[in-house]
Amino acid sequence: MIRLKLIIFIILLSTSVYAQSGKANGYILYGAATGEIFDDTNRLFASFEIRHQFVYDFCGLWAGADIAKLERYFGGGAYFKFSFLKRFTAQFSIGPGLYYDRGGIKLGHKIEFRSQLGLFIDFYKKHLFGIALNHYSNSRLSKYNPGAESLKFLFGFPF
Repeated sequence: MIRLKLIIFIILLSTSVYAQSGKANGYILYGAATGEIFDDTNRLFASFEIRHQFVYDFCGLWAGADIAKLERYFGGGAYFKFSFLKRFTAQFSIGPGLYYDRGGIKLGHKIEFRSQLGLFIDFYKKHLFGIALNHYSNSRLSKYNPGAESLKFLFGFPF
């Protein structure tokens, strides 16, 4: 456990130092979230994501994981961002992923698609804080497709 904490600390420190050199081309995002926000069965989970920007600053790729006590989601895809008022960005991402249910929310299929709309603020040397609304759906890969929504509070380090 101490080794894991040390590795996380070194990664966060190195990404912060690398970003200050002016060569940052992506972000590591992490945070807490609540799922099923429109139902009575709210669930807390952790969210981790890495984003890599292309040459153009408005788009890139993401890969991430949402981990709860009874559910796991691992996915990736594309994201687009639109900057405004110097320090704010609105971001949209979409992509497929694998959903593992261990007695949690029944989403109808192992393949689930995530769409996300978020609002972020650059608050210190390209570090981000934001809020994001997610929707998970199997896009009718099965007859049962209830979908699920989550609300995430994310913190981001550039790398």
